[in-house]
Amino acid sequence: MFSVAIDCLGKQGGSDEIVKLLNEMGKNHRRRGIPKKAFVEIRQTILEILSEICKLDDEGKEAWNNFMDTIYHIIFTNLDEKKLQGA
Repeated sequence: MFSVAIDCLGKQGGSDEIVKLLNEMGKNHRRRGIPKKAFVEIRQTILEILSEICKLDDEGKEAWNNFMDTIYHIIFTNLDEKKLQGA
């Protein structure tokens, strides 16, 4: 999924394709019963590894944190979809 998303960067319609990929990821994880807690736990690990490997400064850490907020918003919207439909 990450390689496909990276390939979309800079292409016309690429942002829409990335959102579509994230929506599908959220739906697939919802069907598998993956809870938000699992995403929250792995998020910290991802950010720690990126910070260490890429030697991120505070600005870089903030940028990645904001990026993860956007990704997680899309994924969590899909994880919550079933709950919203039942409401």
